[in-house]
Order: sequence, then structure tokens, then C-alpha cells
Amino acid sequence: MYVNAKIFMNEKNVFTLPSEAIIDFNNQSYIFIKEDNDFIRFEITKGIEQNDYCEIVDVSKQIVKGDIVIKGAYY
Repeated sequence: MYVNAKIFMNEKNVFTLPSEAIIDFNNQSYIFIKEDNDFIRFEITKGIEQNDYCEIVDVSKQIVKGDIVIKGAYY
């Protein structure tokens, strides 16, 4: 028995975070970024989630350049 198959892969570079860095509250998703001595909550849009990582859609420069809380975040 043989199988002929074509597998199409659509590769793209995306911004991801560990799933534990994302807080879900009231049907919204948030992350926390450290600014000076404060932690600022940012609303995000989640994309594909796989292997304990989640794609962040529509990433702002503030998120990319910021110090993101990735462990112990809660709201």
C-alpha cells in the first residue's frame, strides 16, 4: 500500500509569548509590561496557540521593546 501526498506549509515569522504570560479576563487577553517602576496592562489579540506558546496578532512597538512579565502574572 502506497500513499502519495503533498504537504503544503505556510511558514511565517510571528511574535509569540509563553501562554502563561497571557491573562484572560472578561473575554479579553492581556499582558503586563514593566515601565519604570510600574506594570502596565496591555490588551492583546491572540492568534494560534501551540506547545505552550501563543501568537500575538497586531504587535505594537511598545510590546516588542518592552519588558514583558512572562511568569507569575495575574489580574
